[in-house]
Amino acid sequence: MTNLNVTDITSSIALSNNTVSRRIDEMAYDVEIKLCDILRITKFSLQLDESTLRDNEALLLAYVRYVNIDEKITEELLFAKSLITDTKGLTIFNVVNNFFIEKGIPITNCIACATDGAPAMIGRQRGFIAHLKNAVPGILTVHCVIHRQHLIAKNLSNELFDTMRFVINAVNKIKAKSLNDRLFRQLCHENDEDFERLILHTEVRWLSKGNYSDLEIYCAHLESLKDDMSTRFKDINDLIIPEWVLNPFLADIQNVQPLIQEELLEVKHNEEAKIDFKHKGYELFWLKQKTMYPQIWKEVELLIMAFPSTYLVEKGFSAVQQLLTKSRNKLEICERGDLRLMLTSIEPDIISLAGKHQPQGSH
Repeated sequence: MTNLNVTDITSSIALSNNTVSRRIDEMAYDVEIKLCDILRITKFSLQLDESTLRDNEALLLAYVRYVNIDEKITEELLFAKSLITDTKGLTIFNVVNNFFIEKGIPITNCIACATDGAPAMIGRQRGFIAHLKNAVPGILTVHCVIHRQHLIAKNLSNELFDTMRFVINAVNKIKAKSLNDRLFRQLCHENDEDFERLILHTEVRWLSKGNYSDLEIYCAHLESLKDDMSTRFKDINDLIIPEWVLNPFLADIQNVQPLIQEELLEVKHNEEAKIDFKHKGYELFWLKQKTMYPQIWKEVELLIMAFPSTYLVEKGFSAVQQLLTKSRNKLEICERGDLRLMLTSIEPDIISLAGKHQPQGSH
C-alpha cells in the first residue's frame, strides 16, 4: 500500500467537467423510477405550490405522501417543473396531469391534495383544484392550515397586530445575518432553552386582507375573528373524524356503520392490538392493521394520508435557494438531479448504476 502513487491513482479516475453532474442525474433518475413504480400501484396524497425564483422563473414543486413497502408513511419530492408562460390553474393542472401520463401513474390514485389559497389553486371555475376534481371526483382537497393561520393573524386588532409585527421584525433581523443567528443560538444555549433556531417569516401571497379598522370594541373584534375563522376553516370544521379512528378500544360498536362493525369488534378485543396502539399511536397502529382489517382501512386511509398543509413544498423552496448560490445561479434546477437527491429518502441503486459504466483511464 505504501508504494501506491496518489497522483497516478487520482489521474486514473475519469472526472471531466460534466462527470459529477451526470452521476448526480443518473442517481436522481434512478430514485424517480423507484418512486413512480410505487405510485403506479398505491394510493397517495399530493401537495404542491408555485413560487418565483430570482430570475422571475415560475417554479412548481410537488410532493407525495404514501405508504411504503415497510408499512410506513413516506413523503417524497414528486417533481420540480418550470411554468414557462403563466401560472393559471389550467396550466398547473396540465403540468401535473402530463407528468402522471408520462410516468404511467393513474391520476385516480391521488386521493387528497393540499395547496395554498391562491386563486390559481382554489378558484371554483378555473383553479387547479376545480380541474383536479373533474379528473378525480370525490378527491379531498385541503387549503393549507399554515396559510389560513397567517390570514387570521393579519386580521388582529391594532394592538395585537403591532405586537405581532414587532415579533416578526425581531425574528427577521436575527435571521437576516448569520452573526445575529449564531449569537441568538448561543444565548439560547446558555439559558438552557429547548429550541435554538428561528424560522424566517415570509408573507403569504395572493391572499386578501380583512379590514377591521372600524372595530371599536374588543368583543366585536373577537366576534368578527370567530366568523373569519369559521369561514376559512369551514372544510376542516365540516370534516367528521369518528371517535373510533382515534381510539378504537373506546368505541361504541352500536354507533359505527354496519360495514365495519365486525372488524372493529375484532380490533377492540385484540389484546396484542391494544399494546400496539398504546405504544405507537393511532396512525402507526392503523398502518399495521390495514392488511388484517381492509374495510376499516378504507375508512381511515384518507384521514391518515392527507397533507394538512404545504409545509414540505415550502421546505423544498428553501432547498432550491440553497442550491442556487451565487456561483451556481445558472443551475437548471428542473432538469438536473441535485434537488431530488438533496431531499429524497430513497436510496439509489449505486451498484447497478456503477455496473453500467466501464472503468477507464484518464482522457
